[in-house]
Amino acid sequence: MELSDGLRVILKGHLGWGKCRLDCFAGMLLALVRLKRMNLTQLAIAFTSQADPKSRYRRLQRFFREVVFDYDAIASLIMQLFDFQEKSYYLTLDRTNWKWGEKNLNILTLGIVYQGAAIPVYWLVLNKQGNSSQRERIALLQRFIGRFGRRGILGILGDREFIGDHWWQWLSDQDIPYLIRMKENQLLTARQGQERPVRSLFADLAVGKSRSLRKRRRIGQQWVWLSGMKLDSGELFSRQPPFPAATGSLWLALGNRASVPMPKRSRLSSGRDTADPLLSDQEGDGVIGLGLLLGA
Repeated sequence: MELSDGLRVILKGHLGWGKCRLDCFAGMLLALVRLKRMNLTQLAIAFTSQADPKSRYRRLQRFFREVVFDYDAIASLIMQLFDFQEKSYYLTLDRTNWKWGEKNLNILTLGIVYQGAAIPVYWLVLNKQGNSSQRERIALLQRFIGRFGRRGILGILGDREFIGDHWWQWLSDQDIPYLIRMKENQLLTARQGQERPVRSLFADLAVGKSRSLRKRRRIGQQWVWLSGMKLDSGELFSRQPPFPAATGSLWLALGNRASVPMPKRSRLSSGRDTADPLLSDQEGDGVIGLGLLLGA
């Protein structure tokens, strides 16, 4: 059996399409893997077919114009392909905001950590510029939990934009530990009521050393546990375990988060190609500063 035949069988079990659409989708996926680009013109050239490239290109255009995707079915397909449903895993939140002419392509992505990468499972196109709202993040998590349950979730990782009392409280209510990175100047409220930057709690750390605080600290309206590590770059990377003793395993779970916004970025946001208005990447401002894990 050829690779395309096996892929077609797997896709048919989840998508229920006819042979022509399955052939087109499978061929396009294999071309995408070979090229690592999302440009339709180049995909048409790499697409296995006896037709000329212009005909292949028109076929791909018709596919995207006519096919309606069932994204719950796509999510189930991804969960099966990576065998996530029988495992425990960390979720990731990521947002990528690109510009195509005057149009903003702003996508909030929920993924699963897999071998240092984030595999997208669900995503939400935001009809606006800038950050997602707390309501939008909750809705994306609710969709995932409604489909696959809460049992396999070890926690959720996110960049420094994913803050907010309502969002954090909802995660705590769901008993989902959360790792959220933040800037060094993020303010916490001391027990005496004074505000101070989080970096002040770890200012004396040597490079490569870490510290777990023995008392919770208040950020916004949430009381959280904090731990921090001084990176080789001199930046501070901290996280808060779901309970005081959970230290080593969570540093391992963070993996490459100390050096990149997400674990090697989400696969949905890993490529830039401006020949088609599909997806392109916008880098962050580089102010990593501080990471925070806030546990339920």
